[in-house]
Amino acid sequence: MDEPKRGIFQTIRDFLFRLLNKEFLIFLFFLALSGVFWLAMTLNETMEKEISIPLVVTNVPKDVMITSNINDTLRVTVRDKGYTIGSYVYGNSIQPVKVNFANYARSGGHGVVTTADLLKLVRSQLGKSTSVVSIKPEKLDIYYNYGNKETRPVVLNGRITAGGNYFISEQKVSPEQVTVYASDEVLKNIKSVMTAPVNDLRNLTQDPEKRVVKLEPVAGAKFDPGEVTLEVKVDVYQNDSIDVPVTVVNAPEGRSIVVVPSVVKVHYVRPSKAKAKFRASDFRVEADYGEMGTPSSKCRLTVKAVNPAVKSPKLEVEEVNCIIKQ
Repeated sequence: MDEPKRGIFQTIRDFLFRLLNKEFLIFLFFLALSGVFWLAMTLNETMEKEISIPLVVTNVPKDVMITSNINDTLRVTVRDKGYTIGSYVYGNSIQPVKVNFANYARSGGHGVVTTADLLKLVRSQLGKSTSVVSIKPEKLDIYYNYGNKETRPVVLNGRITAGGNYFISEQKVSPEQVTVYASDEVLKNIKSVMTAPVNDLRNLTQDPEKRVVKLEPVAGAKFDPGEVTLEVKVDVYQNDSIDVPVTVVNAPEGRSIVVVPSVVKVHYVRPSKAKAKFRASDFRVEADYGEMGTPSSKCRLTVKAVNPAVKSPKLEVEEVNCIIKQ
């Protein structure tokens, strides 16, 4: 009795399962069919879309250097049926737009590809039903010369600061000079080449990574290389001291002066990463004979750093005994 019941339940379960699967497949079929209809209607509608078309300048003589930064891509907004625009975006129907250099070479090293010329070149790549709404850039300036070049120094465009007790120990761009290709008229107005603005290196407390910085473009000029490497190093000051002998100045010839003590301690701050220790010869402590009032009196001392790497030198004592030796 139990066996026939299990057979009936199994038959009912299989029937319901097949029924549900059949309804689900029918649902998927109509869903896909509606999607196809929706896509067909959408693609049949007129729409606008920005597409990118490669641009190349052809037939450039070997002895000609193009000095302007010409965009290698045109951004063109077109209007047409969706399926046509889809062929532009996802197909291979559009070939690069080729600008023949010989057609725009002019005296003075400057040729202009006008908007009308660009539209003509672009339309030759598109279908007859497609209309061009806009094109960017609207024109091309082609600056060129026949190998005129000079070197110019690179100047960092920005202000770099250290934070806290740190200081900028080294700041350099590499290379320090670049080659500038331009006409004589443009070259004479370029005294130096600026980097792109660098304004995010402030309050540094550790050495940042090297970074590559592009050069600011100049109309009619091309730089080689077109970018430089910027490296900034920071260091922190630390306190130190050293014994320095006192030197008497402005003493008359033949007059001997004895100072007591003859050596004084000088406190200063120095870079913590300094490779070599500072020596007494990096400082100068002076006692001025002209300030003496009597053969035995106090002399005020002055100190200065001979080595520019030394910062904030200070005397531990400001006066010493000066005795004129008879």
